[in-house]
Amino acid sequence: MENMIIEEVHISQVVAGDSIMCGDGHVRTICQKDISRGGFCGDTIFGYSYNSGTIKVKRAKFRVPTNKGIVYR
Repeated sequence: MENMIIEEVHISQVVAGDSIMCGDGHVRTICQKDISRGGFCGDTIFGYSYNSGTIKVKRAKFRVPTNKGIVYR
């Protein structure tokens, strides 16, 4: 998609409302119940720990036109 950019971030930087690229290539929006902080495996999203943070999460940002120009959200 031309209106989307992908950035790789650490799992601790993902918050509710962010969209991430899953392993199957689909973009999914994260809500608070999907994120687990701390615990035995550390931070997890959908139960996956991204190897305790060594693998980066692919976060999607979408190009949105506004009154003041183009922004990425």
